[in-house]
Amino acid sequence: MTAEAWVLPTALGGNKAIASKATNRAGEGSFYTYLYYANFCLSLVNVGTLCGPGVQLNEWNHVAGTFDGTFIRVYVNGVLSATQEKPGSLTQGQMIELVFGKTAVNNWDLFSGVIDTVAISRIARTDFSYGKPTSISVEISTERNYQQPNAIPNVTLTMTSTKTVGNDDTGKPIPKFMITKTTNGSGVLLFPALEWDTYAISINGAATGYDMRATMPLLPVVVDPGSAITERLTLASHREDTLLVTVKDKQIPLDGA
Repeated sequence: MTAEAWVLPTALGGNKAIASKATNRAGEGSFYTYLYYANFCLSLVNVGTLCGPGVQLNEWNHVAGTFDGTFIRVYVNGVLSATQEKPGSLTQGQMIELVFGKTAVNNWDLFSGVIDTVAISRIARTDFSYGKPTSISVEISTERNYQQPNAIPNVTLTMTSTKTVGNDDTGKPIPKFMITKTTNGSGVLLFPALEWDTYAISINGAATGYDMRATMPLLPVVVDPGSAITERLTLASHREDTLLVTVKDKQIPLDGA
């Protein structure tokens, strides 16, 4: 079997349940995935428990636990982090509900944060390359990229994901990821441990005093699993009548247009 999920923990300490088909009573149920401090654990009823390190606080992490009848394995962010030989048979736990963020019978070990894209499989998977986190580094300056850049510190940008988690009361989509950050003294900011997706980057011209003049690569940014993207933004002084336009030739964006 395989149990996997994307998790964004906002607090660590003790046991924090992710997906559970087990109770707190010995021998009842089937399996239990949870965080034990910064460790991801897979516990199989009547077989054993294995934990592996590597979960980051306040960041998206992909976690997975597998059992093939002989070995328990746990993966964090697409990488095998622990293996242990534990021969046995997985119990079905037919009378126990599958629940998320807590144990199946009570509210023990409530998860703190966000749990997303939980998947339970009947096979022991071995490839979790899609679980490797991505990152985007943004560099901003006042000159085009082929000239000597003049880095701009302390400029606030907002990055928004294409994936959504539903709609608000007005029917407007709620982005799965939207965060506002400020560039450092070198005009750089980093968005680490992102889920693969397509991301838009925006700037409030009235608030910052700058508008986007050019981007490389073109926005929005497509981020694949395990990739690290550097996005370079060229800014100009804010004006009410400015508009950043992407010109396409037969649906192919033209860099620098």
